[in-house]
Order: sequence, then structure tokens, then C-alpha cells
Amino acid sequence: MPNSAILRQRFLAGSDLWMRFQFIGSYDAIKLGLLTSLVLGLLFLLMVQCIPSAMTYLSVGLGALAFGGLAVMLILFDQT
Repeated sequence: MPNSAILRQRFLAGSDLWMRFQFIGSYDAIKLGLLTSLVLGLLFLLMVQCIPSAMTYLSVGLGALAFGGLAVMLILFDQT
């Protein structure tokens, strides 16, 4: 794989490997998502064990906040 950005672009376009190269690049996003979910899951587990009464209300509130954020993302980043 060439080090230069221009040569890499020409190589990938000429060899018809651009889509495969982008697909392999998506593995980094999957790894980051898995690591984030592991950390947040362990944090949630710890919080439920330490303060269970507060986590009842906090988990409902954070779930509503996440729902609102995802709804805004769906509206703002609509590709159609």
C-alpha cells in the first residue's frame, strides 16, 4: 500500500478495492463500539450495586435522554 495519499487513492480506484478498503476500516468503529459498551456496562453494574435506589430513576432518565439524542441524530443525519 503506497504511503502517499494520492497514490493510495489511485491504487484503490484503479484496482477496484475502494469499497473493500472502506469496509475493513469499519472494523475500527466496531472495536471502539464494543470497548465503549463494555466500559459503560461495567460502570452501570457498579452503580447498580452501590446505589440501587438512585439508579432506578437515573436509568430511566438516561434512557429518555439517549432516546431523545438518537431521535435528533435520526432527523439531522437523514440520508434521503
